[in-house]
Amino acid sequence: MAELEDGVGGATATQIEESNNQTMAEVEDGVDSSAATQPAQPTKYYDEPIEDHNESEGFYDPKSDLETPDSKEEIDGPPEEEKEKDDTLAEISISSFQPTKSEYDAYGSVVRLRSRMKFEDHYTLPAPSSTTRFENSDVKVYRMSSGMQIHIEDRGDKTFLTRQVSDNSFGQQMLRFWYSVIVFVMLGLLLCFTMQLLFNVFVSLTLSAGLTSAGESSPGLFIVVLLSYPCWVYGLSSGMSVASAFLMDTWRGNKFVKSFVRAKSVWVDWITFMIFLGIPMLTLIITLFADALWWKITSMVWVSLAFAYYCFYAGAMVFYEIRACFELIRHDPNYQKRGKTTWPWMVVAAIEFNNNYRLCGVKRYNYLQKSQISAGNSGKAISEDEDDVDKGKPRMGLWSRFTMLNTWERHGLVTKLEKRRFNMNEIEGGQPVVTSHTWELERFYLRSYTDHYYIIISGPGALTEHQIRSSLACSLMTMALLFLLIAAFVDYLGNYFILVLIFLAAFVLITVIPRSFMLYKRYKFLKDANIMKAIAEDKGTGNSTAFLEVEEKWETNKINPKFGWFVFVLEIIVFVIIPFIAFTVTMESLAIGLFFLLTSLVSLVRYYLNPSHLLQSFGKLDEYMDDPNDNGKHGDWRDHHRTGFILKHITKGKTRSMWRSFFAGFLFLFLVLFMAAYLQGVSEGMENDSLDNSRRNYFWPRQEGVSYPTCKLEDAKFEDTGLVDYTYLAYAASFSPDSVQEVLDIWFGKNVTTNTSVAVSQQEVIDEFKSQLDPISANSPVTYRLVKFPSSDTYIDDFYVVTVRGTSNLWDMMADMQLWSSAVFVQTLRSIVPFGDILDYVYTEYIGAMGLLKTDDIIKVEFYRTITEFVEWLREEKQYKHIHLTGHSLGGGIAMISGVQTKTPAYALSGPNAILGRKTYNPPLELEEINRWTFNIVPDRDAVPRIDLLAQNSQDIRCLAPRNKPYACHRATRSLCELMYKCGSHGRPIFCNCVQEYGYPEPKPQENSGQIPFKNFCEIGEATPFDNSRQLNNG
Repeated sequence: MAELEDGVGGATATQIEESNNQTMAEVEDGVDSSAATQPAQPTKYYDEPIEDHNESEGFYDPKSDLETPDSKEEIDGPPEEEKEKDDTLAEISISSFQPTKSEYDAYGSVVRLRSRMKFEDHYTLPAPSSTTRFENSDVKVYRMSSGMQIHIEDRGDKTFLTRQVSDNSFGQQMLRFWYSVIVFVMLGLLLCFTMQLLFNVFVSLTLSAGLTSAGESSPGLFIVVLLSYPCWVYGLSSGMSVASAFLMDTWRGNKFVKSFVRAKSVWVDWITFMIFLGIPMLTLIITLFADALWWKITSMVWVSLAFAYYCFYAGAMVFYEIRACFELIRHDPNYQKRGKTTWPWMVVAAIEFNNNYRLCGVKRYNYLQKSQISAGNSGKAISEDEDDVDKGKPRMGLWSRFTMLNTWERHGLVTKLEKRRFNMNEIEGGQPVVTSHTWELERFYLRSYTDHYYIIISGPGALTEHQIRSSLACSLMTMALLFLLIAAFVDYLGNYFILVLIFLAAFVLITVIPRSFMLYKRYKFLKDANIMKAIAEDKGTGNSTAFLEVEEKWETNKINPKFGWFVFVLEIIVFVIIPFIAFTVTMESLAIGLFFLLTSLVSLVRYYLNPSHLLQSFGKLDEYMDDPNDNGKHGDWRDHHRTGFILKHITKGKTRSMWRSFFAGFLFLFLVLFMAAYLQGVSEGMENDSLDNSRRNYFWPRQEGVSYPTCKLEDAKFEDTGLVDYTYLAYAASFSPDSVQEVLDIWFGKNVTTNTSVAVSQQEVIDEFKSQLDPISANSPVTYRLVKFPSSDTYIDDFYVVTVRGTSNLWDMMADMQLWSSAVFVQTLRSIVPFGDILDYVYTEYIGAMGLLKTDDIIKVEFYRTITEFVEWLREEKQYKHIHLTGHSLGGGIAMISGVQTKTPAYALSGPNAILGRKTYNPPLELEEINRWTFNIVPDRDAVPRIDLLAQNSQDIRCLAPRNKPYACHRATRSLCELMYKCGSHGRPIFCNCVQEYGYPEPKPQENSGQIPFKNFCEIGEATPFDNSRQLNNG
């Protein structure tokens, strides 16, 4: 009896009998297949239809396989000479069935089965195939991930027609696009969460090391926090790889989700529809009728449902990953010898196996192997034995070399044993084939040098000489262009973006050069004399000759299980338990501690119950997933497809490696900042002690045309010069307390009548305030000055300005930036997502939730708290009525936060904003209050004031700095010169930097002043308050 194997498990085989006990011919037909006759079988009748092997595709119609014979030849089979033909390209078999009584009567006593190809659906396909019949032709339908279909039609006469058919519609594509956009937002928010978490841990690390102005040194805590990074990187990269797979599966129509459940796929489609469209639409309708905040509620529900769907996806994936691990363990002969089948013993066996996987030591071979691809051969090397291939010298890491020492074996820690470790391509049993039609210049070059694939070099489908040379030329050109690009950046940016240049150089060294070397090695292999001779010999055989890029791994030792358990327990204590205690007890951050524990547990489960490690040792998936005693429950196509997808695309997928590299690069950037800050130190910088005010006799008139509408500020002490004055006061905070009064006198001058200063430094008031604070708050590194404008004819009451300087050094800058880091991450996501601004409600709530990740050390260095307390103290204790705030850069951001909290007007110069992150502060800020109490000056091409979203009150100004120096636009002195030039100096002194360094026109001398031209005056070289070598670092 012949059997039709149409799938992984094969179709159900039945028998055809003849009621009068006569024999009948069963025909095997197809592509040059032979015929055979089978003995007659006893008559049986069945009243139920036969189920197809693909459960999701329904049943075969038995009538479709029946035909009434028209001639004796159809009964007896083809002529004898055709029976002798054999074609190994395909195996063909007959599909017999058990007809019902009515079917038997309708077709008579003698029937013939229609011939059918033997097609097996491999589990790497996105979906099982379907078999249909159109106009007496069998059609095999394969559904692809892109929404396309592949049809293989049996045209008869040994002819098969393969065509691609589109099954996409514009409406469906749009729905999936928006589904994917929501999942992309969810993935982006998850990424922002992970980056903020790592950033907070890093800031806590710097604080615990005592590297900031406010930190107390704690080397032990510093080391403990550092030990938590392996679990963070592994766990977060795993979570992001699952989220990436979820995004791709959503775009492809949830094909993988459908393999999670055994219910019909229609239920998965309905659940997906309700999550991404149905429930959000119902929410929108209800909130519109209720006259509520309809879009805020709807957008929150929409993203929350997507996140819940992701949690189901991730949970199911982990469940099936663990189940696959147990299945592999259960089929392991070494485990079967133990005779223990309960799941705790399986966990023990998995941990022991993974301990050996990590610690045994590995040697790698990279070599090229000549192969022939012919009929019946899927690419195995038949022209030469694999043992005869020159594999070259193996590569071994430091740990592998260390385990090769005889000391390990002498003490019984390891046993010398070489064992092959397979990769996923070998396990799946197929490698990509590069032919003249599948070759693409970019794809060929960008392939990973660890991938296994065949390159056809002679025979049918061989690459042309032009294609081979183009691949090598593309490699060399890419390497040259990247080096030229780095050189161009060096010339254009100078030292401003040295970190970018370092990353570019590292990228070239790590990726480009190995790829180019790999292509050169291939080209050299092709030009080898022996290879050329072998190719010439193969040309007459009709076979395609290929070479295979092989990376082969061998385990060098077997670890003693006791030693493996010792390392396992040690890792749990060092990398999990101790950091958890540090986060929750020492750093008093229960939120970070619990999240670290959750991340660590998931990481441990996914690492030590990792089925890919077992599969790389076993070598085959089919043999270890099929169970003859489970009646097909776990050995069907669905289980193989699901397990194979998880292992190749998630557990050992390239996205996981990509995310691991991303987080490792993120940590590398932290280390670079760490070293830069360490080299800079915690010094307060140089102070300015020599000033000159003789340039008041020069002026700039207000420029013609439309000037900045905010040049005049009605609420300022001096209306005409209000905007310029606040800019100068923001910069004045960078000077030492002893120099501030002199700086103020240069700018504001003295009262001609009383010979008293117009602006008076109030350092004694600040000292009084600090004396009443606790030691930690009193030693806050935030620098601020209080300036008093005594009452006069133009302003009846005393007027006070608190000017804030953000940071003293790079450490303080990083501690300061945690106030806006979450907003920076989310704002980047907002700029990428299509129509990203419509989800601002979601972003604000999400950033507020991320505030829970702050440790107690971080809360102590939130510098705005000190300024808020100071302003409230001035109002309550000193009874000051008219107070304004100002500051530059991070100091301006702090001024705006405190201004909203205390309902005090705040004027910032290049300050980061506070709209998206308004709920992370304590107390939280309201959007209406931000728009009411804050004002921000935004220089062109300055990135800092574009952090977060701008409030309603802001002023964009020009920047004349060269475009290859964008950071120069952030300098307060440049902004001051621009405002004075556009708004007019109005008697304020003009400094030489404006003309000599920034390129502004020379100011005019006052009439009857007797002053020499401004250019000649500046050449004298008098010191100014803006000499960069004599000022404090300005944050």
